[in-house]
Amino acid sequence: MAELRSPGVYFEADQPRVVPLGIIEMGVVGFLGLATRGPLDRPLKITNFKEFQETYGAPAPGSVLSHAVRGYFESGGRKCHVLRIAHARKESSARNEAEDFAEKARLVLVDEEFEATLELTAIDEGKWGNSIKAQIERNKSTNTLLTLDAEKGATEIVVKRAGDIARGALVRLDDGEKHEFVTVHDVRGKTLFLSSPLKETFRSWSPTTISEVQFDLVVSMGHMVEKYRNLSLSETSQQHVVRVVNDQSRLVRARDLRSSTPAPGNLPRASEQLYLQGGADGIANVNPADFIGYDHGPGRRRGIWAFSAIEEVDLLSVPDLFPAAETSSGFASEADTLSVQEALVTFCEESQEHFALLDFPRKTTIEDALEWRRRFDSSYCAFYFPWIHIHEGNNDENVRIVPPTGHVAGLYSKTDAIHGVYKVAANERIDGAFDLALNANEEHQAMLNDAGVNVIRAFAGKRGIRTWGGRTGASDPQWRFVNVRRIFILLRKALQLGTQWVVFEPNNHALWKTLIRQVSNFLTELWTKGYLVGAAPEEAFYVKCDEETNPAETRDSGYLIVEIGCAPVRPAEFIVFRISQRLEVQSGEAA
Repeated sequence: MAELRSPGVYFEADQPRVVPLGIIEMGVVGFLGLATRGPLDRPLKITNFKEFQETYGAPAPGSVLSHAVRGYFESGGRKCHVLRIAHARKESSARNEAEDFAEKARLVLVDEEFEATLELTAIDEGKWGNSIKAQIERNKSTNTLLTLDAEKGATEIVVKRAGDIARGALVRLDDGEKHEFVTVHDVRGKTLFLSSPLKETFRSWSPTTISEVQFDLVVSMGHMVEKYRNLSLSETSQQHVVRVVNDQSRLVRARDLRSSTPAPGNLPRASEQLYLQGGADGIANVNPADFIGYDHGPGRRRGIWAFSAIEEVDLLSVPDLFPAAETSSGFASEADTLSVQEALVTFCEESQEHFALLDFPRKTTIEDALEWRRRFDSSYCAFYFPWIHIHEGNNDENVRIVPPTGHVAGLYSKTDAIHGVYKVAANERIDGAFDLALNANEEHQAMLNDAGVNVIRAFAGKRGIRTWGGRTGASDPQWRFVNVRRIFILLRKALQLGTQWVVFEPNNHALWKTLIRQVSNFLTELWTKGYLVGAAPEEAFYVKCDEETNPAETRDSGYLIVEIGCAPVRPAEFIVFRISQRLEVQSGEAA
């Protein structure tokens, strides 16, 4: 604010309503795959491979998800979102012992009357939860003394020191001859307000001691140990076991089973270490429906549809699709794997904000790849062939053949960060790969490239193994190149995000001019950075928002239409050199 020296009324300009459009972050991949830990219905953001290992545990049998995520980060990936897939029980399905559903390990603790009082459940489905141990300990709480007599029917008592006694605590009054349990409703200074009247009279000179009735819970797995002290079953207590454990534990969740045993007999019995039981991975018969999932609204999405709520993800990869198809009884035929890829592409087409990176089956030949590719026609996907050889872990002798799209996604992310989506992630080296499942020659390359299959090639010398194609799965020449489709994905997401301020604004000429200026400035920035072609901005794009695009009937219906046209840059796919030799006229030749 400028310095004001003369008395008067001043108006300060409010913050501008128009939000400038800008280039949004792209190259964030969403992975779907098998794991031994992690939630089944919620993709989690992962920023490095160590974080992935800590969250999703040891690799599941036959899974290549960990190799894909590691390859993503080694190839230049910045962050990703990972969704664990397993054979999960549907919301309405009954328990079927013949199926291997993913289950959470559980332990039910009993009270002094052996009635179920507290349930502990592993935070995620899987056998890993069967390694969790729990132990109940009875602690020795600090005693205080009654300082004023408490008559029968009293609802408050005065103590020498309230100490750590808090609202909701269960306390025991004991004068040596009789005792009583009561819940503290509130604490003010040294006065404890009780939730129910006393049933007995207690004298201060007896003396009468007041002590909290609590228990401790120790949860452990391997080197991870969690200790929760001074817990209570009272829902009004700050130390309510459900609230404390569910807020802090990285291993379990707690549920009060509301035992009918009167307090304090309803507290869990002291016990030795007990294992949680019943955890299952749900991998043996994972099926296409588990990968595809469903959308039943916010908080009830699974499979591919879980990514509809993750705005920053624009790439999708399912590295475990074909490994699952080879090992799971839930995949009966080639049509099952095709159905998952088709669902993934359909999801991308419907959202218009995602792009799918697709693999082929592991033992695919050149002819098989061409046949498989012909089943798709979409600019929202790209195929990569063949599988690649990598070293498993840090041991060069352990070789694993894995689908390439995890590593390729890392190249997308790196290229987006350095240049932008206008540059296709081709002619980029895959550092983690040292060999290919199949080496395509020039003739094979020509056939595959013409069919829209992006070949991974091994080059001599230090050039190594590189992506050697940047085509989509579309037959339409206008959408042939990956970067063209992704430029329009970026445009859509940026425009949708940057024009939210327009909703409910007066639909008039002033708004139209503002929108034209805002969008034109954004497209000029894209042209300057190389996203669009043309010697000048007017050759690269146009923006139209006037009476023609918004006639009276359109405005009366509440619509505002902006027409945008732009010329995206296309890659130099074929480099042709024309070489000629100029022959000098010989000196002895006649003129």
